[in-house]
Amino acid sequence: MFQSVVFDNEGRFVCLQSFLPPPPDPEVEAVFDLPEEEFLALSAKICKAEREEEEKPKPAPEPAPKPEPEPAPLDN
Repeated sequence: MFQSVVFDNEGRFVCLQSFLPPPPDPEVEAVFDLPEEEFLALSAKICKAEREEEEKPKPAPEPAPKPEPEPAPLDN
């Protein structure tokens, strides 16, 4: 169980709020239950995908729109 301090709008202590941690994610838990060889292979695959993503050429930023010229003043 975790506790968090709660303050009011003026920064005064109000109470301690208790809450339970979130339940474990079954997909995350399944990764940690893998045999070491499979875990290392999965880790290597993830690292490779992250490296490839970083190495991809980034698209050039779009040029800023040109400001429209102001209309010429009218002579009376």
